[in-house]
Order: sequence, then C-alpha cells, then structure tokens
Amino acid sequence: MMISERRFALIDQQVFAEASGDFNPIHTDPIAARRLPFGEPIVHGIHLVLWGLEQILADQLVEASGLEIVRLRANFKIPVKLGMTVKLVETRPEMDAQGFDILLYDKRAVSCLFEIQRVGISSGFLPPTKEDRLCKELAFEDLTHCQGEFDLRMHHVKVGSLFPTLTKYLHFSHLATILTCSRLVGMECPGMHSLFSDLELKRRDEYQRNFAYACTMADDRFQLVKLEVSSTNLHGQLSVFVRPPPIMQNSSASIIPMLQGLKFKNEIALCIGGSRGLGEAMSKILAMMGADVILTYRCGRDDAAAVVDDIRDAGGQAEAWQLDVMDDASVSAFLLKIKRKQISYFSYFAAPLIEPSTTQELSTALLKKYQGIFVEGFEQLARNIAAHSQAPLTIFYPSTTFLDDGDKRFREYCVAKSQAEAICWSLEASYPHVRAIAPRLPQVYTDQTSRLPQNILSNAVDLLLLSMPKLSESFVPRSNRV
Repeated sequence: MMISERRFALIDQQVFAEASGDFNPIHTDPIAARRLPFGEPIVHGIHLVLWGLEQILADQLVEASGLEIVRLRANFKIPVKLGMTVKLVETRPEMDAQGFDILLYDKRAVSCLFEIQRVGISSGFLPPTKEDRLCKELAFEDLTHCQGEFDLRMHHVKVGSLFPTLTKYLHFSHLATILTCSRLVGMECPGMHSLFSDLELKRRDEYQRNFAYACTMADDRFQLVKLEVSSTNLHGQLSVFVRPPPIMQNSSASIIPMLQGLKFKNEIALCIGGSRGLGEAMSKILAMMGADVILTYRCGRDDAAAVVDDIRDAGGQAEAWQLDVMDDASVSAFLLKIKRKQISYFSYFAAPLIEPSTTQELSTALLKKYQGIFVEGFEQLARNIAAHSQAPLTIFYPSTTFLDDGDKRFREYCVAKSQAEAICWSLEASYPHVRAIAPRLPQVYTDQTSRLPQNILSNAVDLLLLSMPKLSESFVPRSNRV
C-alpha cells in the first residue's frame, strides 16, 4: 500500500546535513557532485530511511507511548537524485516486523525492515552536531585499520523540523545513533568517496555512552568495506562501497611528447565544455599544439581555472569563459564577445549526465533535454561562428558508437547525437569555408564512466589524438576541393 510520495530538494539535503553532520558533497554540493559518479547530488540514504519511518509511524502512535528500536535493517539499492519523485510503499516482510520500500521508477531504491518496542516517552538532550565540513579521504589500504569513537551528537531543532514524529517519540539516543551512521560513512570512514550499501542495527543488553566503530573487512576486489558500530544499547554493521574519485585527465606537459610534431600557428581554438572530461583533454591538446584556446564552463569555475593554469604552466595559452548553452542570456552575451575573435577550430563537448532510458517508450522529456544541449545549443553556436568567420573553420563534434551498437537503453541520447551529425553535414553544405568532423567515439574514461571497468574504456587523450591529424591538415576551402 502506497503511503506517500515526495521529491527531495537541495534545501532538504542541507538541513539534513546540519542535523546529522554528514556534509559529504555528493549530497550537498551541485558543483562538486558534477565530478562524482552520478553527476549531481543524491539524497542521503539515512535521510530516506528516516523519512520512511516518519511517514509509517506517524499514524500508529498514541500520545502516551514512546519507541525504541529493536532492530533496523536498510538496503540502499538505487541512488535517488534531487527532484526525482519517489513513492513510499508499506510492506510486511516478517510477522513480527514492519517494513517499507521506497520506489523510484517502480524499482526499489531503498528497502527497510524494522521492529520497534513501545516504552515510556524518554526525553533527553545531546550536544548539537559540529560544523566540521571536512570529509576525510582515506586510501583504501588504510581502511582496514580504521577505528575510533566520538561523542553522540544531534541537532535537535534541525532533526525536529525534518522528523517531528520521530523526534517526539523515538528514544533520542536511538535517533542520534541512526543519524551518526550517516556522519560516520560520509565524513569519517570511508569518508569522501563512500556509497552506503546496507545498515543493520539491533538492540542489546549492554550500554555505552559514545559511538564506536571499527572496520572488520576491506575487500579491494569489490571496493567494499564493512564497519562494526555500537552506541547506547544498539549494535550492528554497516556495508559501504568506496566509489572512484574524480578522474584526472593527462597533464598538458605529458601531452607534448604525444603530439608527434602536430602544430598550429596563430590559430584560435574554441572548446565548449572544456573544463573537464573529453573537453578538458581537447583543450590541453589544442593548446599544446600551439593554438590560443578559449575553453568554456557552465558552473565549474574552479575546474576551468585549474585547466587554464595547467596549460599555462606547460607553456600554452588559454583562457576560460562562462557559458550556459541552455540559457539565452548567457548565449547572447557569449556570442557578442566571441565576435571579436577569429575562430579557426570549434569543438563542442557540452554534455549533461548521460542516463539510460527509464521506460520502454521514447522519453520525450529526456529527448528534449538532450536536444537542447547536443542539437540546438550546438547549432546556434556553430552557425553564428561560421557566419562571422572570415577564414577556414574546422568544427569537431564528438558523436557516439552507441549509434552503431543500437543500444536501446540510450535511445534518446542516440536520437539527439544522430540529429547533431546531420547538422554537421548541413554546416558544411551551407558554408564553403567550414569543414566538420563528427567521429563516433567509444566510451572514454571520465567522471561519468568511472564506475565502469577501466579495461573497456579509452583514454581521452589517446582517443582524441587519433582525430588530430585530420584537424591539423592544411585546410582547403570547399569551393577548391577536387
């Protein structure tokens, strides 16, 4: 039976972070989350569990009763991104236990079983969570020896605003223990690159004041860590995966020996989306070949500045401009500014997170999203630059081998990329001084693909260099081609 549905917003994440002490950027920082495996913030797993408990128990409690956890088990199956609608469905997994599933696109995102005991209402107060927002980054080999303890803390006002029923009825130390599990995983061990998988807590007869933890297993084959935890009269185990850190592309200096004499002279190269991933690699290659590079970023100013610094440290020329291809005002301001430049090379790497289809039918919403960036954004910039260019202009547009593979999981993405290929050939036909290159590239080792086995992915620089001889050939205007 469905109990409730909800969409979580960034403000919900920020309040939960203050309530629990878990400020991991994968949950709270949209810019930092761009470089992490899911491309945008995801909801804290413990936030989802407590929201489910709040909704289930709200209609079951009477004024004179309080609650203690007898056992609590949660399995986190699918990350929930902000703005996605989730549904809470009550289940009865066992005779003496209650449960619920949180569904995303009708698939289990979270599955939870719990058993509670009614007791007298017990009031108490804990010190508020500390405003320490530094996530630890531990090497995997160091996790085996990870152990420690810290004071049990809880921000009562923040927790009460999120979970009024639980704050009123659930024993404050049990609620604080559940919240502290989130803080442990997200901030302490494994910390920065953690991904919660399972939680199991059980009541015991022994009692302790502080929250203690110790790593009992660290399996590097699966990047899986198991933690034993205990606090008050609760004891249990947490299972956590260690996710890959952001992918670092080749440094500019390391690219120079790979160029094999490929050079540009007095050329200006524009690289849209040049602050990370394939675009970052292309920006560095073009700069090391001698081009003056203008790279753009949407919101990752620090990432773009780091790429510019790396290029300049290696003796290249680069500058970073802000551009959001989905924002009309941003595009207009950019086009006005770019008119002052004589662009010879235009490469387009603007891209959202590429997601598989969630339905059997073509998703018009997902297709529209992809078309806005891959098709309309590209065509508007390319035609404006071509129209104002007085010299030969080479356009590089990365397409995808998914078009050859016929992978139906990415059909909306393939439709948009196919339309963009057609625009490339239309640009060549419309402007005699334009040459378009649209290679179908395989998956590359970037932030978006970091969860896939590295042996099936291509290095970004190696892959792009295969196309560079075409880019650096002497350009012959269309009217003079044989």
